[in-house]
Amino acid sequence: MWKRLLHLFKRSSKKRSSRKRSTRRRRPAPRRRARRKRQPARAKKRISARRPRKKKPAKKKKRPLRKSRPAPKKIPRPAAEITHYFPKVHAAVLKLRRSIRIGDPVWIKGQTTDFRQTVGSLQINREPITTARPGQDVGLEVLRDVRQGDKVFLVEGKRR
Repeated sequence: MWKRLLHLFKRSSKKRSSRKRSTRRRRPAPRRRARRKRQPARAKKRISARRPRKKKPAKKKKRPLRKSRPAPKKIPRPAAEITHYFPKVHAAVLKLRRSIRIGDPVWIKGQTTDFRQTVGSLQINREPITTARPGQDVGLEVLRDVRQGDKVFLVEGKRR
């Protein structure tokens, strides 16, 4: 007898859900239809009016070379090289390769330097001079900062 009670006790110990069970039957999931493979559409022939191609312009006839050609541009040779620079007095020491005079226009070119100026003052051992010859070390007052190794070129044809 106690087995019957135990059996009943087990049933009653189960949690009962508070949700009511619906009496309706669930609908079965809809069946998927087998998909048909699409066949590639047949290419239709295009009937279109083609535009006529544009004619290329006629090539110009090459003229024979002239007998007298203009002289090639001269590559300027450096007249001097800067060996030292004094920033407080804006003076540069030049090692001359060509002669320079006061009033000559010069072009100073380097890695960060590129400007033109006229020679205003030349000095050797703090004594002013008017002309300097190749091989001499001279002092030149410059307008901007320069670096050691910058090249000094004479501008041809422009003299004041």
